[in-house]
Amino acid sequence: ERNGTVTMNDASHVQWLTSSHDGTSGMTVFTMTIPNGKVEDFCFHKIWYPPGDSVERLEWQKDITLTLYKNEQTHDITVAEYVIGMDNGRLFVRATSKITGKTAPELVAGDPVDHDYIFTIKDLPVGDDYYLKETEMDEYLIQYGKVDNGEIVIVPGADKATEEHNYIVNRNTAGYELPYTGGAGRKIFYILGILIAGLAGIGLVIKKKNEVKGSA
Repeated sequence: ERNGTVTMNDASHVQWLTSSHDGTSGMTVFTMTIPNGKVEDFCFHKIWYPPGDSVERLEWQKDITLTLYKNEQTHDITVAEYVIGMDNGRLFVRATSKITGKTAPELVAGDPVDHDYIFTIKDLPVGDDYYLKETEMDEYLIQYGKVDNGEIVIVPGADKATEEHNYIVNRNTAGYELPYTGGAGRKIFYILGILIAGLAGIGLVIKKKNEVKGSA
């Protein structure tokens, strides 16, 4: 305030600080709007299935890309992009903000339960409508579902994960893929390979001995 005049120097204040002038009283009234700061978390699940109709949950298979959107009345805003993968048996998350000057909301990986991989996007403003979409991958069908009577049920026609149906399900459409982490599913192939190689070696030794006896 100077000489009876109040000046707002920062134009960014215009969204939360406004003024009005009463011509009768000659008074200027300032109104400040302060957000309540309430936030909530968005929890979602990731499931991998083998080909066919089996509901046997698989280990984490490959890196995925998820995009977080904010649903507006006239259009949807792309908020952030997340790459989630497995490195040495541990999940990792790489986040990229899609809004200039903003930090991507934090995505936290929880402890999986029976290959049900649980994630949480932290501190989203209460009242805003957010949803997730997974980028398409070769050899995998992307579906979205929910839990109904203790079972994961695919929601027909769903093309995104929301608070109501927050399961992202990938089903292998090209054949069983070896576990991403090099677990028991991959070890069996190593063991079989060693056994086959060993049997082949034994066969060659026996054949050689027979050839030596035959020439004696």
